[in-house]
Amino acid sequence: MEQPLKGWAHYPIQNSAKEILNSIGYKNSIRSVKVARTASITREEYVRGQWKECIPENSQNFFVVAYFYAQNMTKVLNVPIGIIDCTWGGIRVEGWMPRKLLKNYPDIDLTEEGMKSWKKNWMRPLVMFNAMVNPLEKYTIKGFLFYQRESNHDYNVDYPERLAAKLKL
Repeated sequence: MEQPLKGWAHYPIQNSAKEILNSIGYKNSIRSVKVARTASITREEYVRGQWKECIPENSQNFFVVAYFYAQNMTKVLNVPIGIIDCTWGGIRVEGWMPRKLLKNYPDIDLTEEGMKSWKKNWMRPLVMFNAMVNPLEKYTIKGFLFYQRESNHDYNVDYPERLAAKLKL
């Protein structure tokens, strides 16, 4: 999900060099901000990140799926598109869900003790929502791309229901 337009060493993007060079044509119609990876048990009000214009120096690091989506949307709608790149690979869906949804699942312990039981802060439920999504509620967002699954492989029975609940927000 996080792969940039320039690709990764062993996972190249077909025609990426051409796409990066041609991105200058979207200088006035696509912008992107990469939200800093942050996890928090408490709801945050602000995120760290800086808007970047669509020029080759910046576009090479744009999230590839969102870049092509924005490219198509700006052509079809003839409006500027802002990409808010709020990605963090390897996270369980519960990390992106708010407390009001998580409290409905008996296997999720949102007490202080329950949250501390997760050895890795970034694998805890709720923490990406609080730190990286909640601050974005101030924006007027007309659409989004969402893909998440890798870390729910051992907890997949409830995954479809939890993903559907998340998408209804």
